[in-house]
Amino acid sequence: MAGSLLGAAVMLFGGTHVAAEPGSGIEGRIAFSFGDTGYDHPGQSAVIDGGNRRLLPPDQTVPRVWSPDGPVRLLPLYPVGIGSWSPDGRVLAVSSWYDSAGTSAIKVDERRAYDAGRLVSGVEPAWSRDGRSIAFRHAGGIWVLNHNDRRQRRIIRSGRLPSWSPDGRKLTFIRERRVPCPDREACENNPSLRWTDDLWLLDLATHTQRRLVSNDSRVTTEHPVRWSPDGRSIVFERCPDGTWPDCSIYVMRGDGTEPRFLFHGLGPVWSPDGKEIAISTGNALYRRRLTGGRWRRILFGHLTGVELIDWSPVG
Repeated sequence: MAGSLLGAAVMLFGGTHVAAEPGSGIEGRIAFSFGDTGYDHPGQSAVIDGGNRRLLPPDQTVPRVWSPDGPVRLLPLYPVGIGSWSPDGRVLAVSSWYDSAGTSAIKVDERRAYDAGRLVSGVEPAWSRDGRSIAFRHAGGIWVLNHNDRRQRRIIRSGRLPSWSPDGRKLTFIRERRVPCPDREACENNPSLRWTDDLWLLDLATHTQRRLVSNDSRVTTEHPVRWSPDGRSIVFERCPDGTWPDCSIYVMRGDGTEPRFLFHGLGPVWSPDGKEIAISTGNALYRRRLTGGRWRRILFGHLTGVELIDWSPVG
């Protein structure tokens, strides 16, 4: 199966022309960022609004960009591309390095999208399925904000990119680890080669941590692990040198067993029904059923630095 998926990926991304099926509409909303997301040139963010067929004013859309699955709406924030939809699909919690690092709430309805203010001073937010908590990275560790009393507590001393299991009982995260240097001269020129990213799982009931994926050499993960809606599977990326097109998408069971290669891409996210996975290729977005079939391009236009943020369950 991996061989056939790899073949499909090569056919899709190996050339300059990509054949895509007409869109059939999507459930919910797909948020993404594009442009330079560095400190000095923050880029922008937008959303493909699958549940909205309303004709939007030009100043609320992304110029010369369209999707067969819904209008492409501009969001009022400059993110780094890490974010999470609320369970009702109406609020996007998203990180921004522009002005000062933190996580803001973007409220989205049929008529407009607006900045509802700062949620936390940390970044890389992950909304729990019940909507009561947000996990985020702050001061090198992972914290949780309780919406009821607004209290914040640290649950992991060292880690980043948290992601809740659907039942709220577990949390996956990435932890950096030092590895033997494959080439002394290369590591002196590029110290990052001495470090790799491992995937960990925290059991919130027992407070025990377990490593799910261990890497012996330099591998980076820049986007959160994503749990399937039923909690049975997780998808994640592995980038040997930290850049596309060397990044690969894998899927495995929620307990860390049976990992297998799916295809090449960045920042995978599940569809609300768990039947599809959307990915970025750096200049476009695609979606495809996990069982196979043709890729569907869901974003057209001339954009760079395209990264998926999240796919909302409703909207």
